[in-house]
Amino acid sequence: MVRFKRVLAVVMATSMVLGSSLTAFASPIATTGQGDYEGNKVDYPVLSVTLPTADSTSGQFKYIADPNGLIKESGSQRYSGATWASDAQGVFFKNGENSYGALSKPLVVSNQNAQSIVLSVSLANKTPGQNVAYKNSSTFTGTDKEIYLALYNSDYSKSSAISQATAEGNTTYTAAKLDLLIQGKPSNYALKYSKVTTDAKSETYHYEQISNPTWNQESVYVGGLLNMAADWTSGEDTAAITFPEVTVTWDYAAAPLVTIKSGIASTVTLNKKASGEDSITVSKVTLADGTVVAASNYTATAATAAANATVTLKADWITAAAPACVGDGYVITVVYSDSTSEPIVLLAK
Repeated sequence: MVRFKRVLAVVMATSMVLGSSLTAFASPIATTGQGDYEGNKVDYPVLSVTLPTADSTSGQFKYIADPNGLIKESGSQRYSGATWASDAQGVFFKNGENSYGALSKPLVVSNQNAQSIVLSVSLANKTPGQNVAYKNSSTFTGTDKEIYLALYNSDYSKSSAISQATAEGNTTYTAAKLDLLIQGKPSNYALKYSKVTTDAKSETYHYEQISNPTWNQESVYVGGLLNMAADWTSGEDTAAITFPEVTVTWDYAAAPLVTIKSGIASTVTLNKKASGEDSITVSKVTLADGTVVAASNYTATAATAAANATVTLKADWITAAAPACVGDGYVITVVYSDSTSEPIVLLAK
């Protein structure tokens, strides 16, 4: 009997617990959560390029014309201790402490930026020579008194020479010009969250240059040759030989740096603008190796006097191209209907 009472007591106790859990309800607790916007895409530091000053190139493009070989035959008596390049062809530039050669001392421009630039260098006639004409080819034919003056890039793969043409008694001179891409280095910058300066009020995301970066640069030379088959005999007055004076100028423009993401189309605003009433269209887009991008992979708008040209790279093409656009990016080139072109740098992140 006692044992039965104990079992009954346990059953009754369990029933009380269950009954309690069924009748006592807790009040619901509500919590909220709001997303914090981390920030906009961060731009790289503003483009800044230091070009050589006039003082640093003073006399750099002055040359000596010696078609009759007087320097060599005299043992360089006029220029004591100087050395002369044996492969020069009548034109000598001072390119060292006391050395002379067919090429000038280089004009060097370093691009210390994330963005790429197009360096434009021009070699133009300032004062024409007398009884000496410009030849725009390094190969001479005939016996005319001619000079070849040209620009060369660092590996001599590109060159451009001054030329002249005479029509109806008027002579016009066309400058030599080189447009050279100097790629930037986005990899020389790291994204940081800190105060930009000690005086800044708060911390922000920004790009900081890494320690001991290396940069891309380009060197440009002026070179010259004479037609050694000519009779280089100077006379008096109108028969006198005087050689032309040239001017070298340089400038740069930023190449578009476009951040791309796989699967997302990207529209690029280009630098190209038309100066007249006629528009300039995009003829083609090429890869770094010269391969032409299929026209189905992009759309383009023309350059007008009021608006820059644009190119929209389609999403599928971006997906295929993204793996090649890491690191410091990948260069593609837009070619226009007026035969000019400009590069775009695609950077995948």
